[in-house]
Amino acid sequence: MDEAWTEVDAGQRNPSFGPLQPGHYTLQVRASALPGQWGDQLLELQFDLRPAWWQTGGALPALPWLARGALGGWVRGRAQRLRQREAELRAEVEARTAELREASLTDALTGLRNRRYLDLRLPDDLRLCLRRHASQPPPSDSDLLVMLLDLDHFKHVNDVHGHAAGDAVLVQLAERLRGVFRASDSLVRWGGEEVLALVRETARDDAAELAARVCEAVRSAPFVLEGGQTVRVTASIGFVAFPLDPTRPEAWGWAATLQMADAALYAAKAQGRDGYLGAVRANGLAPQDVPQQLGRWLSDPRLEVRRGQSGMAP
Repeated sequence: MDEAWTEVDAGQRNPSFGPLQPGHYTLQVRASALPGQWGDQLLELQFDLRPAWWQTGGALPALPWLARGALGGWVRGRAQRLRQREAELRAEVEARTAELREASLTDALTGLRNRRYLDLRLPDDLRLCLRRHASQPPPSDSDLLVMLLDLDHFKHVNDVHGHAAGDAVLVQLAERLRGVFRASDSLVRWGGEEVLALVRETARDDAAELAARVCEAVRSAPFVLEGGQTVRVTASIGFVAFPLDPTRPEAWGWAATLQMADAALYAAKAQGRDGYLGAVRANGLAPQDVPQQLGRWLSDPRLEVRRGQSGMAP
């Protein structure tokens, strides 16, 4: 209880008293006309100050629980926000890592795959192909085709039109090849103007038709250079079916198959370019016994060869 008087002048319309705790109070008021001369009449006003909800008897014991609950809610909310942010950061890192990995497996100029990609993917492809050939009889689409493509006289394009023109041709070549091969096949920039195509789950007897379509895609329309100039380019293709000897699948490993495809490519150029030549089957022929000359390739009964040139049916 505060028994001291509080003086308030007439200009103070809203005097304040307190702070007051909940309880019953009596407000006494005396008036003065002149400073220091107080009247005899005393006005008394009885009132009750009710407690706030948190000042009630039931609420006071609950305050620590409420505080802990509020603190716990804040902690849980913050932990949830941190987990969400952590998940977002993890997703960003994974996406960025995937981008970097993709870039490391892709040729920057053409968007084709690079040799590193082939080194990573090839062992699984070879194992799957050999496993399918182990079944009797093997499925018709159990073969793997290895195609090496090389642009004819590409050095002439660079010498006459410049290396920027050569790059433009390679970029457009990649687009044309994507239009011929399936998304499940791999197109690898093998070096310079060479492209290696790995054709999965196919039939070796379809190799010649596919090679003819690739040659046609290259020669069918001129390549557009900067400034609107155009240049016509053709391609030569050498291909090999894996396993080259289905009766002895293990006899022809990857090294021997790739060497055979490279030899087929040179044979395709030797027969006049703008065409293809490939080995689809070796009947008892070992890799070390492969003939070196094109004529002997065509005449050796142990080797089945497919070839074609512009204007020649497969």
